[in-house]
Amino acid sequence: MRSLLLLVICSLLTVGAYAQKRVVKSLVNPRTSWVHIDSEQCFELLLLNSDTDQVVVEAKLDGEYSEDLLISMEEDGNTLIITPGFRPNFKHPNDKLSAHKVVSVSLEIAIPVYTNFRIYGTHTRVSATGIYTNGKVVLDDGSCDLQAEAEELEVVTQSGDIRFTSKGAVLTADSKFG
Repeated sequence: MRSLLLLVICSLLTVGAYAQKRVVKSLVNPRTSWVHIDSEQCFELLLLNSDTDQVVVEAKLDGEYSEDLLISMEEDGNTLIITPGFRPNFKHPNDKLSAHKVVSVSLEIAIPVYTNFRIYGTHTRVSATGIYTNGKVVLDDGSCDLQAEAEELEVVTQSGDIRFTSKGAVLTADSKFG
């Protein structure tokens, strides 16, 4: 009886436990004025302001190949390019079950106030809060929720929802579907 009770308790405690890889990277460069984010591999991206001149990227990676995923941060002049992807030496196994293996990438990126950003993705759910100079979000069918202030923001989606909240703004909307 006691061993059965112990087995039930252990089973209940491990139900919510799962392996998830968490990566945190930061970069201090006061000259960084643009941040480009390739979110094609991501299902979720949260962009917010940091209190310092640091760019902080926190990634939660899950799935069959989570150990082979990495977050790349490259500097090109005053532009920081953030790209999640597979390790360069990763070989995708060509087995019958590889189509069913899921990769889950969630990013939370904090950039300094008045930094410019560009986000490109496919099915990504993008949320941005804070104060920026210029911003552009390009998605296929992902949704975009902006609670941001900027001199200029542009959001382009093929079929995703766009929600924008601001204290005051001049908005222009174009739609091919009405």
